[in-house]
Amino acid sequence: MSKDTEKVFRDLEKYLSKKEIKSEQEFNDAVKDFMNQFNHKSLPKKGKDAWDYVDMAYEADNEQDALKYARKALQLDKNCLDAEVMITELTTEDGEELKSKYEKLIEKAEKQLKETDIFKEENMGLFWSILETRPYMRLRYSYIRLLIDLGKFKKAVKECEDMLLLSEGDNMGVRYLLMSLYSFFEDELNAIRLHKRYEEEPSPHMLLPLIALYYKLDNAKKAESYLKKLRMVNTELEEVFCCSEDSDDMIMDDVIESGMYRCGSKEEIMAAMTESAFLYAATAGFFPWMTNKIAR
Repeated sequence: MSKDTEKVFRDLEKYLSKKEIKSEQEFNDAVKDFMNQFNHKSLPKKGKDAWDYVDMAYEADNEQDALKYARKALQLDKNCLDAEVMITELTTEDGEELKSKYEKLIEKAEKQLKETDIFKEENMGLFWSILETRPYMRLRYSYIRLLIDLGKFKKAVKECEDMLLLSEGDNMGVRYLLMSLYSFFEDELNAIRLHKRYEEEPSPHMLLPLIALYYKLDNAKKAESYLKKLRMVNTELEEVFCCSEDSDDMIMDDVIESGMYRCGSKEEIMAAMTESAFLYAATAGFFPWMTNKIAR
């Protein structure tokens, strides 16, 4: 779900909170009425709230404006975690200092969620479906990425595993980072367990780390078997490993900025490699081996 869609749901929650709903039918009618008004842009106009300023901060053209809007959001809502995280990131340059600040924000957010009873057993595994948890989950993901950037891989593994306990559906792609971390540590047992858990998705983000894992374990047979699967789901693999184009860096910059790519495209492969660069940078012989196998 995009942030735009999240905003619609937040507005729907506010709309419903003003209604005296006593039955399922009244609830359904209220939702239908909201959507009709939303689709026809006839909802009452209101002043900007904290979330509007958060959206403006995300869409800002420069850091100065982003910081201004994020601070306005936090001024309107002292518990606006997305705004607080953005302010922290824009005003902190040192990695260790940022790590410390992330940890304090995580602790604060968890306290607030526990006070609203969201951390109860029945919600475990379903966090992403609860709108109030989304800023917290985004913060936890940013924390994982920072741990990886700082080279704290073991701690990143634990964080990834904890995140998947909170959100089994994994809408944020934590499983991809975890698969690459398992491959980095040559942890075949946990890598295979994770692959089986999400086996219905033959994604390059899962298959490339598995190929690297078996390359690292010097098991060419298994590495080639997963390479075969990857070639079946992505027909442009050869363009990445066997061709050198001056435009590739520009293409990759566009992919990283937009977060968008077509399934089965070379951009998908490039995104998967970039997101787990720590793994491939530590496996010097992997790319020459892949190039040799693909070129045959």
